[in-house]
Amino acid sequence: MSKYVNNASKPKRASKETTKAEKADVDTGEMDGGEYDTKPSPLDAAKLALDQAEEEAAKKETELRTREEEIAKKEEALAKAEADARSRLDAEVKAKLETISKQQEEMVKQQEMLKQQAQEVANQKASIQATRSTSMKVESFRDRLLKCFVSHAKGHVDKHLANVEVLLTHPVGVGNNGDIIEEIEKELEEVAKYDDLLDMVEKYLK
Repeated sequence: MSKYVNNASKPKRASKETTKAEKADVDTGEMDGGEYDTKPSPLDAAKLALDQAEEEAAKKETELRTREEEIAKKEEALAKAEADARSRLDAEVKAKLETISKQQEEMVKQQEMLKQQAQEVANQKASIQATRSTSMKVESFRDRLLKCFVSHAKGHVDKHLANVEVLLTHPVGVGNNGDIIEEIEKELEEVAKYDDLLDMVEKYLK
């Protein structure tokens, strides 16, 4: 007897909706009381393989969807973190720019103050120079006056001393004009007068 039963005596294959138990009965050769070939037909094997492939694909699709959701969540979290970081960075940059702007304004003010101070110093120098020039002119005029006065006083001293010398060496020249001693006294009084004036200049005006 042949190992495999005739296909005509093989029970009709269950439809696509056959339950797993029925599929198991078919696979083991137990189908309503008759043994038949335990090897499934190529069509059944193909359907079984297709079902398994669909089930595996469904699992992979579920896993893929789960991974996509996880990736989407991660991307959302990353986008949020990036937005927060950008916001913080923008705030820090804005604060730094404001600080730099204030520092620049302060530097401009300091430069203006330095310019004003430099102008004041220049004005003070010019004023000091003008005062010094005026003082030098005044001092020069003063010196000239003192020099003239000293020369004038010395001239009188020399003149009256010369008169005294004349009186001492040529007393006859006086004639009847008076006492020679009295004349010499007068001349010496004039010498003393101008000599005292020279002493006063030397003591108080130089």
